[in-house]
Amino acid sequence: MGPGGVPGADAGQGPRRDPQSFASFRWASEFGGEALAPGKTTLVEFTLAETAVGVEVTVAETGFATLVATEDVRLHGFAENSKSWVEMLAVLREAES
Repeated sequence: MGPGGVPGADAGQGPRRDPQSFASFRWASEFGGEALAPGKTTLVEFTLAETAVGVEVTVAETGFATLVATEDVRLHGFAENSKSWVEMLAVLREAES
């Protein structure tokens, strides 16, 4: 279990962390239960920036094109994860209110 209880995520695989502005981790969302390995993970990055009205949170998930999987699996993973990040950011926005 990884950050925030996310299966297939490992906080130790992130290239850099700054508790005030940045965090990242490798995620094997399309290979549930398998060990993290090259060609089986995407990189998820969270950037925090203070603005005049609060904190802006940016999420970027990259690496789908390099997954060792069929094109259908890569496209499905991209579509589903993109949708999920939008939903999670909406939950964060609501929690802030």
